[in-house]
Amino acid sequence: MHSPIDASAEWGDHFFKELADFAPVMIWRSGTDKLCDWFNKPWLDFVGRTMEQEIGNGWADGVHKEDFDRCLKIYTSSFDARQPFSMIYRLRRHDGQYRQVLDNGAPFYRGAVFAGYFGSCIDVTEQQAAEVQLREAHKLDAIGKLTGGVAHDFNNLLQIIGGNLQLLSKEIAGNDRAEARLKNAMIGVSRGTKLASQLPCLRSSSTLGSKGGQPRAVDTRHG
Repeated sequence: MHSPIDASAEWGDHFFKELADFAPVMIWRSGTDKLCDWFNKPWLDFVGRTMEQEIGNGWADGVHKEDFDRCLKIYTSSFDARQPFSMIYRLRRHDGQYRQVLDNGAPFYRGAVFAGYFGSCIDVTEQQAAEVQLREAHKLDAIGKLTGGVAHDFNNLLQIIGGNLQLLSKEIAGNDRAEARLKNAMIGVSRGTKLASQLPCLRSSSTLGSKGGQPRAVDTRHG
């Protein structure tokens, strides 16, 4: 026969699981042996597997093999130290696609006794992609600014060279060989000026590209 305390605890556990099944995040629980003994409905729906398949170490089947060792190290070291952890890894969805999930875990206690870990996961694939896109946009913007500065300095230098060549043309008037060389030099200056004028266009195009890379709001709720 169950005592009132046991009945209350059992009812509380049932209430929690029922509440967790309607949470907008994936939730897992592990016992003191580090093995997972429960997953909420959003987790099971996400991976497309049953509770029996996921408990114990079954959940590890869905973690990308390139991420598994790192995740296991973070989990076990945090577990042994009774410290919270946060990590991102690729988890296979029910359609076979790997998604980036953010997993936050923390120890929980019953009374003053350590009882295991609870964790919650959200799909952050879109956010990760947006952050990469934003970093690339910042790189393009930096390149554009550098290009604009180079174009300005280069154009100033060409103006100085062109001015000196024009002054030199007066001094070598009548010297066919020198005039021919001067003509080639002036052609080079003209080409350089044209190139310098095109560099700001590169900056403008990179800036426009960065504006296209701004992230949009992403709904992280599983559904």
